[in-house]
Amino acid sequence: MKKMGLFDKAKKLTDRAVDTVKDIDKGVNDQVQKRNEQKQIKKQEKERIKDGEDIIKRIMGSNMMRNVQFNNQIINQGVSTFKVNSVWGKVNKQIKKELHEGTVELRDIPERINQILAQYANPEKIEKKNKKIHRELVKAGVEDSDFSCMLYEERRSAFNNKKENLVKGFCYVNEDKLVIKKLDFFRNRDLGDKVIPYSNINAIDYDKQVVGRTSGIVISVSGFKPIVLQSATDENFQLLNDAWLNFNKKSSEPVQKIVETNTSTNADELLKYAELYEKGLLTDEEFAAMKKKIIEK
Repeated sequence: MKKMGLFDKAKKLTDRAVDTVKDIDKGVNDQVQKRNEQKQIKKQEKERIKDGEDIIKRIMGSNMMRNVQFNNQIINQGVSTFKVNSVWGKVNKQIKKELHEGTVELRDIPERINQILAQYANPEKIEKKNKKIHRELVKAGVEDSDFSCMLYEERRSAFNNKKENLVKGFCYVNEDKLVIKKLDFFRNRDLGDKVIPYSNINAIDYDKQVVGRTSGIVISVSGFKPIVLQSATDENFQLLNDAWLNFNKKSSEPVQKIVETNTSTNADELLKYAELYEKGLLTDEEFAAMKKKIIEK
């Protein structure tokens, strides 16, 4: 009995030791799992911040190379030219701060940048600029255009094989084509017309946030890069898209030829004149002439 008690005591001590080891192993595993989860969270956070900074860079550019389109967007808010760099820096600092704090989602970054930029708008200068633009439009003879936009074109030069150039576009939506009258952005010099036949268009889409730009119409043209009409509204898109769809609808309708048919046959006419001849209403010569005419016809 005494030996049996010692055995039970030893077993209890062994079981306790095993349980202690299990608890230690569980605690170690929990700590390892927790550290791995923390590492994964930090990794995801770094990736989120990197993706967000890439989006910001595409829209605004960098300190070394500013995005020309975004600089023009700042100027369009009525900001003086000598304050553009200052405003750019403030917007960039604010959006990056919100990105690192996690208060802005990646998908909301473009809209949030526009909201921050709007805080530096000068309504008086915007109104003054709009009046000046209207005078320029009247002078250029394009004030009656269906809608205006900004058009980006690639132009080749001796210094840069591919140079993106910003021009003002004034769009005329016709039944079979879109005509864009182009003016130099700063001097309003006439740069000619860009004519896009509807038959060459594959698709027309409206993008609420074109990368690096504001909302715009994206036109897919056969054999060419997509044409982007920046700052065009949803109403402008509907106008152009309806015209394009109507053109395609008319083009697909079969041409209906109008053919005049004579319901009475030659035999019916001959029978009618024969009855008149039998009644004595036609002479031999008249009946013969009528019969010859019908047969020749």
